[in-house]
Amino acid sequence: MHEPISEEEIWKAISKVKYPALDRALVELDMVKDLIVKITKVIVTIALPFPSSPIINKIVRSVKKPLEELGFKAEVKITLMSKEEKEKFLGMEKDTLKEL
Repeated sequence: MHEPISEEEIWKAISKVKYPALDRALVELDMVKDLIVKITKVIVTIALPFPSSPIINKIVRSVKKPLEELGFKAEVKITLMSKEEKEKFLGMEKDTLKEL
């Protein structure tokens, strides 16, 4: 039997997941809104700036993969950013594009 995985280790695993359009971590972009750890399941809520983002499926797969590698069943819930969160996100997006 192995040691239980801490919530900190779970955060560390998902902190490597990047938002494809910006190549920056979802956690860094403040897109991970909630993380619930149950015995064998992790539920992650991701906030997106737009409801019909073409990369939703890629983000869901990218979040699930490291959690499943840790042995959890992963569920990803999608929500929309608030107006303020969206403005902040778009500002970060603009800053990232300037760096390119």
